[in-house]
Amino acid sequence: MKKKAEQFRKAQYKDIDHILELYNELSPKPLRDRKVLVRAIHFPCTEVYVLIIDGEIIGTGTISHRIVPDSGFVGFIDSVVVSGEHRGKGLGIFITEKLLEIARARQYIRVELTSNPARIAANALYKKMGFTKRATNALVYHLEE
Repeated sequence: MKKKAEQFRKAQYKDIDHILELYNELSPKPLRDRKVLVRAIHFPCTEVYVLIIDGEIIGTGTISHRIVPDSGFVGFIDSVVVSGEHRGKGLGIFITEKLLEIARARQYIRVELTSNPARIAANALYKKMGFTKRATNALVYHLEE
């Protein structure tokens, strides 16, 4: 059996359409605004990554950070998506582990993520990897409607 060529790298402008396709597999919302993704790719506190197998982008994940003044850098993992035809092969774990390696190398004090409760498989995966529920309220204030 032929070994698949695998690459995990920072997203580039040329990857945007593929990443948007992956996001649309995850959620039935209308097509995301490509301008926001372009800004994310170039934003200094955010890094969007892609997983490429045999020349095809089949997954993506994002890590960003902020500084908590009394303790240090906190990382955030967002938008981990694997193409439907490649799910169930451990690639979501692979992407998340790569993002955690980045956080460790940068000495973040913790890494947080949120996941829709309806994404049962993804939530089970995160718990299996060692993520735990925080004993806090997660509140949101929407500035745009």
